[in-house]
Amino acid sequence: MSLHLLPLLFLHTCALNLETQNPKNFSGPKGSYFGFSIDIYEPKDKGLSIVVGAPKLNTSQPGVTRGGGVFLCPWQLGSNDCSIIPFDKTGDVNDTKNNIVQVFKSDQWFGATVRTWNTNILACAPLQHFTFQLRGDRFNQSGKTPTGACYLTTDLKNSYEFAPCRELTVEHTYALRNYQNDKRDCELGFSAEISKDGMLLAGAPTGFFFDGIFMTVPLTSIQDAPTGTQRYFPKLFTSPEFTVSVDAYQGFSVTYGEFTYDDNPDLIIGVPNYLDVGAVHIYSNSRRFQVIRGTQVAAYYGYAVAVTDIDKDGFDDLLVGAPVFLERRTGGKLKEVGQVYVYMQRATKMFGRDYQILSGNHVYGQFGASIAPLGDLDQDGYNDVAVGSPFGGKSGGGCVFIYKGEKSGLSTQPSQTLENPLSTPSKFGFTLRGGKDFDDNGYPDLIVGAFGADTVYLYRAQPVVALHASVSFVPSILNPDVKNCTLGSSRVSCFDVIICIQASAKASGRIQQILLNLLADIQLDSQKNRILRRTFFIDATTPSKTVSIKVPNNGASVCSNVTAYLKDESEFKDKLSPIVVSVNITLAVPPAGVLPPVIQGNTFLQEQIHILLDCGDDNICIPDLRLIASWDKKPLVIGVDNLAQIEFHTRNQGEGAYEAELYIWLPSGAHYIQVLSKAKEKIICGPRKTNGTELVICELGNPMKQGAEIPAALQLTISNLEESGGNISIPMQIKSRNSQNSSSPMVWVHMDIIVKMSLDLRGSIHPAEVILPLPNWELKEDSKNPSDRGEMVTQIYELHNGGPGTVHVQLVIQSPEYYEGELFLYPFNLMIDDNMNCSQRSPINTLQLMKPTVAPLSKADSHRMNRRELRGDDYDDMRTENGNQTTTEGIFHSKLPILLNCANSTCWEITCVIKNMEKGHRATLKLDSVLWVSSFLKRPQQKFTLRSNGYFEVTDVPYRIKPTAYISNDTSADLVVQWVTPDGQKEIPLWWIILGALGGLFILAIFIFVMWKLGFFRRNRPPSDEDDNLTGEQ
Repeated sequence: MSLHLLPLLFLHTCALNLETQNPKNFSGPKGSYFGFSIDIYEPKDKGLSIVVGAPKLNTSQPGVTRGGGVFLCPWQLGSNDCSIIPFDKTGDVNDTKNNIVQVFKSDQWFGATVRTWNTNILACAPLQHFTFQLRGDRFNQSGKTPTGACYLTTDLKNSYEFAPCRELTVEHTYALRNYQNDKRDCELGFSAEISKDGMLLAGAPTGFFFDGIFMTVPLTSIQDAPTGTQRYFPKLFTSPEFTVSVDAYQGFSVTYGEFTYDDNPDLIIGVPNYLDVGAVHIYSNSRRFQVIRGTQVAAYYGYAVAVTDIDKDGFDDLLVGAPVFLERRTGGKLKEVGQVYVYMQRATKMFGRDYQILSGNHVYGQFGASIAPLGDLDQDGYNDVAVGSPFGGKSGGGCVFIYKGEKSGLSTQPSQTLENPLSTPSKFGFTLRGGKDFDDNGYPDLIVGAFGADTVYLYRAQPVVALHASVSFVPSILNPDVKNCTLGSSRVSCFDVIICIQASAKASGRIQQILLNLLADIQLDSQKNRILRRTFFIDATTPSKTVSIKVPNNGASVCSNVTAYLKDESEFKDKLSPIVVSVNITLAVPPAGVLPPVIQGNTFLQEQIHILLDCGDDNICIPDLRLIASWDKKPLVIGVDNLAQIEFHTRNQGEGAYEAELYIWLPSGAHYIQVLSKAKEKIICGPRKTNGTELVICELGNPMKQGAEIPAALQLTISNLEESGGNISIPMQIKSRNSQNSSSPMVWVHMDIIVKMSLDLRGSIHPAEVILPLPNWELKEDSKNPSDRGEMVTQIYELHNGGPGTVHVQLVIQSPEYYEGELFLYPFNLMIDDNMNCSQRSPINTLQLMKPTVAPLSKADSHRMNRRELRGDDYDDMRTENGNQTTTEGIFHSKLPILLNCANSTCWEITCVIKNMEKGHRATLKLDSVLWVSSFLKRPQQKFTLRSNGYFEVTDVPYRIKPTAYISNDTSADLVVQWVTPDGQKEIPLWWIILGALGGLFILAIFIFVMWKLGFFRRNRPPSDEDDNLTGEQ
């Protein structure tokens, strides 16, 4: 049966030196679990091959379903064939010669474990079932149990069976001996390893009722044992019973190591459920001499074990996997990430107590389910290790982490990560095998099994080349005045960039027979933006260039040089900073079939060349920068956009200051307007945003020469000063690019801040005048209608903040209410703005009068009338008590008006507090009252003036600074109550009329006399047509 190599595309992985873009992959029948176990087959002089187990493969064995199989995949470039190894072509065994012996091979998982040694290949079926029954007694049998079996082939044709757990013993016999030495469920071959001397170590973790068993036997004993269903194997050692805890699963993983340094290798046995925390037992000469326990319950410590000499100190080091270890992450939550423990053997039989722990980074990724020593991948003198995480990776389909060996152990972080090449879950990394060089390039390779995708991947290690490179310049300093090169028709200042490379391979192989084709990407003035670069290549007039350099890997140095030139000084600004040249060395695309090497060493170089300056023999300019600054002393006002002007004077008393600039750090709320230069040199300033504020930078010269002085004025707008203190400070400083004494001392400009306020209170009353008696008005004592009690009056007080500051204000309004114990002005409806918090001295509308549904102003206006409009009938009620009518002269005698205010009457009062009243805001209070007419009728013809008062006072401001004084003011509004007099009804006397007419005639006569005196009546008349004719006849 043959299989084909499938071409796939892979994403490039950031690597140590395993080539990840084109790994070779072998695929098996779908659903066969091809890749569940793997090993490397290395017969003498026949090259390397991969042995792959497929434990769920359907084979041609008669009567067997999913018996499993093992494939041999030889390594050859261009070869894509895998063939099945004919271990066992027979079906189930049913031996009835004496008693009944049966072996069941369906679902036996043959190929779950494969191991090789020289020309020997071992494959195991841990779930192969066995049963024994006495002839004629079907009730006296052993039962059908998974004893397991392994098969050994030495020539890829014939095989030998190894099934030591089979016993011709029935259940009754087991019961009589209390089930001691009961190996019926041992699942032999669950794990296996073969020593360098050909000694098989096989694990049977469910033997002895899940306590676990391990066995050792020479491979030659398996070959030499007599045939039969139950065979005797010389030199077979079986671990004794009752040496571990209950359900410990001893033999879950096994390997060899050397920790006692006697004549025999030591056995490392994984026991993942030992005392619930797991353990690793180390046996020497069939005697357990060390137990290493896990630290967490159910972490499956001992699931995988591996041995390698990481630091190459001559002592084996131990690695133990615990793939379901729970790690406490941020917030105290436990996450199943898995761990690998690294025990470095510092002396014979001793492990360091300060073991190293490697943790996975994918939850439920089962980091540590497989561990494989890789040998020295990059030939750095330390052995490297691969750790599998079959459910980790970006897609959850598995990944493999490569850890570099170091003197202290393994690198704390993986040096390379192999991601699952497929997009579907494939258990990538479930099995690993490494340490062998398939392509004979001197570097060991890695095999990764992905049984979920029925695929095995071979990752080849790329050769490692140590690179030493350098960059130099001729001349070493660039003089703009020395122009030795020609560019077109102009002479330019130039220099040579010289790149020297030396390469040496760390191992033998094909890489030594070819030249390394390297590409050097050169960037001139690389620290500058491309449009600001000062140097270009003379043959390309660009600042970048790629040069091909062929370098042998035998350590010989190869140099290449290119010529660059400096632009004219008028074309660039920066003369002080060095010109940085960057060189990035990469490997060109190799020839087909050649595995590209990995370059180690410094492949990115940076060197700098300086421009010669006019600064003395040392080429170092030392300026002496001075700055003086002041402002116009006009304080800043909170709440307005202040215009401020800062006068400054800059001076350089030392050597030239290159790229000299004045820095002004404006506080929050300050903005740059313009700069006013007071010197011949024009100064340029511009603002930049930095952390929410403005930084103004003014160019002072490049260079700012010795003795240069620049006076100027900076105009700013400053606002948003509400959070400021008594002043704001503006720091200013001159900076240059010089290496020494590059800045002036910091200068601070301090500006004072003040608070200003302006408030206006206005009061009015509508109507301002009421004339009594009211027409058609009649008192109704029991009515709730305000108009039945008198005239409705509205008082309005409005407080306006003219700014600019925001203030806290207290407003007090007072209105006359009682006079001489009687109600004169009854308040019944109050309206205030939402921003006012008011409290009253006494309640309003205690009589529960109805509030008006329309604006009272219109109603009040309807009661206003001219005195002349009062009808004569209105006086009919003004009679004496005996009913006799009196004359008006007797009733309407003159009375002095009375002023009612809070000094001579009882006032209604309200106090309102207004917080954070901003500029332009208004606060309005409106009070509807009833002029209690019945109280006035008791005092006929008595004029009254009712005066209400309003008063405000600023109590505070919401700023860190306070004003020197708080303002206050008051106002008032008067309501005049008038009475109609009988004089308004008298006829005008006749003599008044005659006297008025005579006065008018007298004034007219005076006017005519004045006009006559001025000559108005003696004017010449304009000539007519008749006058013209008469003049012509004469």
